[in-house]
Amino acid sequence: MKTLAIFSLAILLVQCSGSNQAGPDEYIYWVNSLKVPCTGVSPTHCMQVQTAELPDPTQWKLFYSPISGFEFEAGYIYKLLVKEQKLDPSEVPADGSSISYTLL
Repeated sequence: MKTLAIFSLAILLVQCSGSNQAGPDEYIYWVNSLKVPCTGVSPTHCMQVQTAELPDPTQWKLFYSPISGFEFEAGYIYKLLVKEQKLDPSEVPADGSSISYTLL
């Protein structure tokens, strides 16, 4: 009986734990409040993002691509629902991303 209770609790915790995926190819993106210097093709400023249920202040990653439909304004932390679409490799420039990002 004790084993069944522990197993049931484990199942419940897994089901309650958040996922950053909202649907097929749809993800929760957190965007930090400031852009930071980065270097892609040339020096620029990049957004910092996380794809997690809740943001962790130590886990921001540079994000070099635009998110279509999203207009960044400094000073706010954004929680976005973003659709990722894989692009045809033959249509992607050598220095471009193979994924397009669209704000839902």
